[in-house]
This record gives sequence, structure tokens and C-alpha cells, in this order.
Amino acid sequence: MMAIKQIKRCPVEVTLQCIGKKWALHIIRDMFQGKTRFSDFLKVNPKLSTKSLAIRLRELEKMGLIEKTIKDKTPLLIEYHLTEKGKALGATIRELAIFSIKHNPSDVFEEMPESFDDAIKEVTQRFSFQSDAPA
Repeated sequence: MMAIKQIKRCPVEVTLQCIGKKWALHIIRDMFQGKTRFSDFLKVNPKLSTKSLAIRLRELEKMGLIEKTIKDKTPLLIEYHLTEKGKALGATIRELAIFSIKHNPSDVFEEMPESFDDAIKEVTQRFSFQSDAPA
């Protein structure tokens, strides 16, 4: 068995440093659901300020989780997409959602679903990535 060299930092801490800041996971989640534009993120997160969004998008881009693409210069049209590194968070986000469905269903649903298995299946499909298009 290969010996592990001394661990410099807790791997959970390293991940949370990337995605643990306020609004970061919301933005990543929204990208999995097909949101790509600045205005899209603001619409689905009404308490998110434009300043906070701009800061978080820059940080996520610097971490290599998202990439910014200029689609058109006149008028300026910018889109944001998950990189392969960002897409790798799909399973983590899916597991967070499944945890809430199983352990906090009254906080998740207005009415309890007939089948938690169906609710979990929908979440699993929503956060699975086969391509750049939302699932």
C-alpha cells in the first residue's frame, strides 16, 4: 500500500474555500439548471446584489470552476458556463439535495411528494451532466 505524504490541509476545507462563500453554490446550481447570464442569476436569486454576483463570478472563474464567454460585443452579451472542474461538483450538489429531500422534506416541499424516490430521481437528472446543455 502506498503511504500518503503528510496532508497539508483538510480536503473538505479546501473544497469549502472554493464553494463555501455566500452565493457560490447558488450560482453553480443555477448553471446546472441552464442559467448562463448575469441577469438570469439575479432573477432566480432576488436577494443577490449585482456587486456580490460580480465578485462571486470573478472568484469562481479564477478558481477554474466557470468560464466567461463574450457572445456578442454590440450589445455586449456575456455568458458563463461550468468548466469540467465545475461540472464535477454536480454529484456533490445532487447529494446535498438528496440529503434535504430525505432528512428535511418539510423544508423542501410545500406538499409531500407521493414518492420520495421520484423526487430523488428528478434531482438526480437535474444535476447530471451529459453535455453543456442542462439536463
